[in-house]
Amino acid sequence: NIPLRIPYKGQLVLRGEAIITYSEFERINETIGDADAKYKNPRNLCSGSVRQLNNEITAKRNVRFYAFALVSARDVDFSNSREQQFIWLKKQGFEVVEHQDVTAATLPDKVAYFAEAIQTFDIPSDGLVLTYEDIAYGESLGRTAKFPRHSIAFKWADEIRETTLSYIEWSPSRTGLINPVAVFEPVELEGTTVSRASVHNISIMEGLELGVGDRITVYKANMIIPQIADNLTRSGVRDIPKICPVCGGETEIRQINDVKALYCTNPDCQAKKIKSFTLFVSRDALNIDGLSEATLEKFIGAGFIHEFADIFHLDRHKDAIVSMEGFGEKSYENLIQAVKRAASTNLVRVVYGLGIAGIGLANAKMLCRHFHYDFDAMRHASVEELTAV
Repeated sequence: NIPLRIPYKGQLVLRGEAIITYSEFERINETIGDADAKYKNPRNLCSGSVRQLNNEITAKRNVRFYAFALVSARDVDFSNSREQQFIWLKKQGFEVVEHQDVTAATLPDKVAYFAEAIQTFDIPSDGLVLTYEDIAYGESLGRTAKFPRHSIAFKWADEIRETTLSYIEWSPSRTGLINPVAVFEPVELEGTTVSRASVHNISIMEGLELGVGDRITVYKANMIIPQIADNLTRSGVRDIPKICPVCGGETEIRQINDVKALYCTNPDCQAKKIKSFTLFVSRDALNIDGLSEATLEKFIGAGFIHEFADIFHLDRHKDAIVSMEGFGEKSYENLIQAVKRAASTNLVRVVYGLGIAGIGLANAKMLCRHFHYDFDAMRHASVEELTAV
């Protein structure tokens, strides 16, 4: 449904959503005989369709585009109005998302309207977005590292299922924190089968009084991340491990800012090493394709990697790597090329990749800007200067 030609001849940038309607989703599923091969939901089918390399298959699936934001259109006066932008986009031949003008007084009624309307919409909806009609005022509010402040997204109430907690799996991280993960009897949530959810720390476990065999309710936060909503039986927390499940070192419960969590006290814990290296080679850090966590585990176990610098000298172990299961000449060459590309990078990626507690990608960018990308200045900065940033 994207127009092949539009009246406007300047540069136009707009954002929108690719969707497959429920009716189209059902039509496609009806053509599939095998019940196990049928698609779970329109979202999965649509994301697979737009990644499909054979464009003939994509064309047959009737993916539709709905514009929800006009980013820029040179030399067009929209009278500082979002509504006028939508009207103009329609005149260009684009379909736009359904939208309604609201005030503080009419907002509850409009939300109620949409809540009822989505029951019969042919389009999947996971929530509503509230945005300012006054474009200039909205833009003046600035943005966070991830989101503009001119809009707020509201998600519809989550789909909740009841199940039984089978056991708690303890998963060590690169900081020594050992995260509790609830493993439960599988349930269908938002079109996928779910059997695990992170509980994050001991304080949350105690708040839920979480014990093996309890009846729990689970949901997907933002329709993506499985979470425990409530514990219906509350048998109580027990069997917190005294030793790390990876290295066998002693564990201890630490309380930081009123939050209790379990930590491995062994500085040489293998999990800390592997998770640190996994972050270092991840997409937002050095971005070394071919070094998965499983591969890093093999290389560390074989003694190829002891510190970050060793990653850039894997060519010293060519014969051993080529003979490893799952590797060969081609895989080895691809890996070495990825390592060579990563050797020329920027400071933000390096600072983020070091895995310093509290320094995510946004903070790494901020630090680098403040110190004018001078690593030496950053390393020798005083506590006062770092705090000021």
